[in-house]
Amino acid sequence: MNPANTHQTPQPWWLSYLRAGLFILAGVILFLWSKSSLALVLILGLCLVLSGLSAIRFWQISRTNTWFLVNGILDTLIGLAFLVYHTTPFDDISLFLGAWGVLVGTLSLVETMFLFLGFQSSSRAANDLTLGVLSFLTLLLGGAIAYLVIGQPLDASSYRYAGLAIVAMGILLVFNTRRLQRDAENYGQDSNSA
Repeated sequence: MNPANTHQTPQPWWLSYLRAGLFILAGVILFLWSKSSLALVLILGLCLVLSGLSAIRFWQISRTNTWFLVNGILDTLIGLAFLVYHTTPFDDISLFLGAWGVLVGTLSLVETMFLFLGFQSSSRAANDLTLGVLSFLTLLLGGAIAYLVIGQPLDASSYRYAGLAIVAMGILLVFNTRRLQRDAENYGQDSNSA
């Protein structure tokens, strides 16, 4: 996208903040309501679908960054998997939530590599270590979610801690969105990560 067009189309930052809020909501729900139930699975699925749709909509409006699209598709597909395969709640929640954690962490790592290797636009954000730190923390949290829900090292408490990891991931998304917003304001360039 031409940087001159960036100023004509305002970035829909509220959609990224909404996505972060939905992550935080899903994490709090999992933390508080870690007992197996159909309602839990449906609420988590709905949060992920709405989170994915908000990321996809952000990409549609701004057309600046395919990482928003990729993350949105991932969230939407995992959320739909929750909604469709809800017959045995905790078996499905473990597999789907674990897969989501691994994939979100992996996408964050790949996104950072692309940015630092210069495959993205020549943004000054590539020199910003904040992105690397946020992506590394997201990778760790994604791995922690997968380990906690699939490995069950803490038995019933594993889901509670996975909920806390999802809350932390939402908080990191708030920080990342704010960083991207400042980048766009300071450098007049589009965002470089989701």
